[in-house]
Amino acid sequence: DAIVKNLFKGVPQRSAMLAPGELGYDPTLKLYSYYPALAKKLLTEAGYPHGFKMPLYYYAPVYGVRETAEAVVLYLRAIGIDAKAEGFDGPKIIQMIRKAHTDPRSADFVLLNGAPLANLDTPLTSLALAFSSHSGESIYINLAFDKVVDAAITTPDDTKRAILIKKAYRAIYNDVGIIS
Repeated sequence: DAIVKNLFKGVPQRSAMLAPGELGYDPTLKLYSYYPALAKKLLTEAGYPHGFKMPLYYYAPVYGVRETAEAVVLYLRAIGIDAKAEGFDGPKIIQMIRKAHTDPRSADFVLLNGAPLANLDTPLTSLALAFSSHSGESIYINLAFDKVVDAAITTPDDTKRAILIKKAYRAIYNDVGIIS
C-alpha cells in the first residue's frame, strides 16, 4: 500500500489477482498482508535465522519499476533478506526465464514486473503466458494448474471458463506464485 500511495500517488487500485469485472474475478481472494515479525519467524523456522542473500531482478525500461524494486528491497532487508535489485531489458529477462526451463536450478531469483497481467486481452491469455509451464515466459510449475488452464482454453462457454480461471488464479494465490 505504501508503494502504491507514495510512488504512484494512489494509482492503481490494488486487487488480489484480478480486478472486479474481469472474467474469473474472485472477491474472496484478499491482498497479502505485510507482517515483518511473522516473516522473520517463518524464515527462522525454514532454517534461515539470519536471512539470506538473493537477487531481485526487474524490467528496467518500465516506468516506476526501478523505484518499486528499491522499495521492495528495503522491505526484504527489514526481515533479514539481503536483496540486491538489478534491472534488465526484456530480452535479458526472457533469456533468464528460458534458461530456467532447461536448468530449473538456475531460477534462484525473484522477478518484479511492471506490466499488470490484465494488460493482455483476457485473464486467460495472462494465465497461459505468464504461468503455464508450457509457456516460454513462465517459471511457475504446477501441473494441476496447467490442466485447469488447458481446460479453460478449450471451453467455449464464458460462465464455465470464468469458473476455471478463478480456480487457476486461486492455485497461484495459494502457492504465492505472484504478489499483486
